[in-house]
Amino acid sequence: MASFLSKIDSRRSRLRSRLTTSFLTIVIATTPVVSAVTPALADAPKENWSVAGAFLAGINAKETGDMATASDLLPIALKANPGDPSLLQTTLIALISAGRVDEGIRLARQLTKEKPSLKTDAPLSMMLLIQGEIKEGKYEEALALARQLPDQQVGKYAGPMLRAWLVAASKKQVDAAVKELQPLESLDGFAPFALMQRGAIEDFLQKQEAAQKSYQSAADSASELPTLLVQAYGNLLQRRGDKAALKQLVDRFESENTGRNDSIAGPLIQSLKRDVKPKPIINSAKEGIAEVLSGMTILLLQENITGEALLFGRLGLDLMPDQEMAKILIGDIYRRTDHLDDAVAMYRMIGKDSIYRWSGDLSIAECLRRQNKIDEAEKQLRQMVTRDKKNVEAPVLLGDLLRGADRFDAAAAAYSTALERIGTPMPNDWSIFYFRGTSYERAKQWPKAEADFKKALELSPDQPYVLNYLAYSWVERRQNLDQALKMLESAVNQRPEEGFIVDSLGWAHYQLGDFADAVKYLERAVELSPQDPTLNDHLGDAYWRAGRFNEARFQWSRALSFKPEADQAKQIEAKIRDGLPEKSDKNGGKSDNGNNRGASDGASSEKAG
Repeated sequence: MASFLSKIDSRRSRLRSRLTTSFLTIVIATTPVVSAVTPALADAPKENWSVAGAFLAGINAKETGDMATASDLLPIALKANPGDPSLLQTTLIALISAGRVDEGIRLARQLTKEKPSLKTDAPLSMMLLIQGEIKEGKYEEALALARQLPDQQVGKYAGPMLRAWLVAASKKQVDAAVKELQPLESLDGFAPFALMQRGAIEDFLQKQEAAQKSYQSAADSASELPTLLVQAYGNLLQRRGDKAALKQLVDRFESENTGRNDSIAGPLIQSLKRDVKPKPIINSAKEGIAEVLSGMTILLLQENITGEALLFGRLGLDLMPDQEMAKILIGDIYRRTDHLDDAVAMYRMIGKDSIYRWSGDLSIAECLRRQNKIDEAEKQLRQMVTRDKKNVEAPVLLGDLLRGADRFDAAAAAYSTALERIGTPMPNDWSIFYFRGTSYERAKQWPKAEADFKKALELSPDQPYVLNYLAYSWVERRQNLDQALKMLESAVNQRPEEGFIVDSLGWAHYQLGDFADAVKYLERAVELSPQDPTLNDHLGDAYWRAGRFNEARFQWSRALSFKPEADQAKQIEAKIRDGLPEKSDKNGGKSDNGNNRGASDGASSEKAG
């Protein structure tokens, strides 16, 4: 699927080029381009925009992901040239992406009636015509339109599923609907997805025994159970009261997700373990199609094709406004593309009883952190820590947040809460001990830090970040130098591309008085991370001890240019002025800069994990 979907990017580039050329040729010659194209006038009333200004500003807004502005401005441009298929396609993209699907439907109906060729020349117009018929319950009319969709690019995957549901809705025939899914069975890796859709359609048409067989076949053919399959199949088994099959499904899913801290899998497993008879997930063909659209959103997101994923997500949410999965997916798209306010607003729409609520709340905290709203993010996570006193993920993320804000004592306390909830740690829990250890070290509680690093290595030996941090700290304290050197060599062998790890090995050689090897490794570290002030500072120290005084001062000056912390900057300025003091047995050549950096902790628990 990856190679097939990769064609979308080149198509998108060609469309943008054709669109700009064709429209400007027609419009700019007859319409003055006013200053409204500048960002300062982006909020001007619609009537103040020239056609060309609205076009240029609308295209710019679309390219930067500001679909709200694009959906306001591009229709103004389209009025001047309603027959331009590229402009229509772009306008519909903006309207759908902004959640203004009904406006897109009206526009598609109006313009394709005036110019029928737009149905094929602007493919989204056809999709919106189908959407309109589905929303009005006119499934036969929607099916007739869907048969005109080309099975190309994404349509190759979405088309058969869409037609299958429309056949199920209009003809109420399982065999006829399932026949529409056959093209998917031959697509590489798509057979489980086709079986899922077959099971959903059979369940919708009250063929529950057949649906169970289809879902089980999908589960058997999947190397790992998809969450969507577990949710749909588990819902059916709960309604049928098949506790044995349900337990088998849940046990497998739980086993596959052990240690992953999946924020959706956990709530889903809890919901499936409840002794209840839930409502069906799909109660109408419209809802079935909404599930298909959300499934396509997931597939596109896996390929990082966020623009098209947003279109499918918005169309799905339009058909089923209470579909929580669509909300989490759209929120994730906004978060990935740095539209964080939009992401938070979408996550907050998720129902409090939804299995997606926990994941959405965690994502809200992440958005707030990225917006540097640390207090709000902390409040969000502390509420989650209190809300579920067994959950480990929330206190770990709280620890990550506080550690990133240099609140190391509070971070260590949050990690301690997580470890108390774990009880007996497993190998995958090494990273929590590691990050609590880094917090203790930065809070100047070295004995506790050292104990945590050793525990992390006990759980998962040879973890390069742990080896680096513990060994670097030993080097700074001139403890266990021979052992530290071996540990750092192991870390570098595992992560030769990590500048801060290579630096640690060079610094160990420096502390041992081996300045030639120190220079070799520290030069390599600066090559890998050229703008790290500490790495440049270390290299300057090594040059000085190697008798390369001019190079040392140059390297210290570089370190100073990269804005080190205030205390480190004062030390570097003193070295530029006075050089390093004479070596002594007591010092062993140790730099005056101390452990400003500590040792890099691998940036985040996600990376370390």
